[in-house]
Amino acid sequence: MRRRLTEHLLSILVITLLAAGVFWYLRAQNEQKPTPAEKQLSPLLELPFAEYDDPFHTALLRDLLDLYRPGRSAENDSLLNLLLKTREQKLVKELTRSHLQQKLTWPKLGQLSLMYGQFIWVYVLVLFLTYYGVQTVAVMRFVRKKQGRESYLYALWQLLSAKPFSGGAQKTLKAVRQAVSLLIKAALRGLLYFILFSPAYVIAYSLRTRIDTDTVFFMIVLGVFSNGLLINYANKFYTFLVAESRKGYVLTAMVKNLSTDYSRHKKRGIPYRAIFALRKHFGAHVFQHIFINS
Repeated sequence: MRRRLTEHLLSILVITLLAAGVFWYLRAQNEQKPTPAEKQLSPLLELPFAEYDDPFHTALLRDLLDLYRPGRSAENDSLLNLLLKTREQKLVKELTRSHLQQKLTWPKLGQLSLMYGQFIWVYVLVLFLTYYGVQTVAVMRFVRKKQGRESYLYALWQLLSAKPFSGGAQKTLKAVRQAVSLLIKAALRGLLYFILFSPAYVIAYSLRTRIDTDTVFFMIVLGVFSNGLLINYANKFYTFLVAESRKGYVLTAMVKNLSTDYSRHKKRGIPYRAIFALRKHFGAHVFQHIFINS
């Protein structure tokens, strides 16, 4: 245990150092570096009293250039145009990068903390619902197997193989109702399996035109049905139930007069309320020991 804990702590340390290095590297790359024109014109750009949007200040600067650099009128005009153009480019660059240079403030930290808390709450709830769903689906499948209830398509095949339409009108109508009912149940189960095996974005785009975190209920449903854990671990847990039911202690429990009836209607059977209960308990039934050991 100590060795594994040390490995995890070292992994966290390495990842933290690597992330910090990448952060500082990208920060250094993204820092604004002055262009050659900005370096040349920086004394004029940094004048605290100059407002180049004011035509009077621009004309004053033009007169000053002619005063200190006489006989170079064309060069002074080019320098003034370059100054105005450089200042405009610098202003546009600052406006376009302003959203990338926002600093972390206490209100923003509080907002991020609330978002993170909401994420943790949704994540824990999704895990709990997945845990409950795994047990419920596996138990339901195991109990149905013990009751001798096959798949809907197999039941439909058996119904059609018995040639139910050769009798009277009443018998034929009853067979048609059974066949339609089995087809609908099979289609619904197939649709459910499609949903459980679908990626999250497929379900999201099927239900909404825009994905956001405003609807917490939608995010919880999406997390439960699209993470793949529900159906995969339900199949695993069902395998554990089948393996445990074949062990020797089950025969011992039967000798001790524990119930082995899986019917949902009988007193010593397994009703639906026990299967769908939040905390599953099956009383004096052999399945209680199978469930606990699984």
